[in-house]
Amino acid sequence: MSIENVLTGLVERSGVRTVYGDPVTAGDITIVPVAKVAYGFGGGQGSGDREGKTGEGSGGGGGYAGKPAGYIEIAPGSTRWVPIGDTKRMAAALALGIALGLLLGRFGRRA
Repeated sequence: MSIENVLTGLVERSGVRTVYGDPVTAGDITIVPVAKVAYGFGGGQGSGDREGKTGEGSGGGGGYAGKPAGYIEIAPGSTRWVPIGDTKRMAAALALGIALGLLLGRFGRRA
């Protein structure tokens, strides 16, 4: 399979529904799910002579990641963005990082 075929297939499959899910309507409110998506590709090749040894090589790969980001809530007279995230977990990680920084800073001064 050529790289052109791979990229063409990826673009065809990563349409609007990959980022924006199908809207859900309940009463007069519509919810549109939204996701963050990321793609990555890499490749390599090698050839040559090193210390009397001949070498060859090649390689390649790619990846895709997607996760919920939030949703758009559409109601009569208003539309709002509602992010989805674990704010408690982020706050705990931030507090732990600050505490470790202060602790390590005090030990660094004593030495």
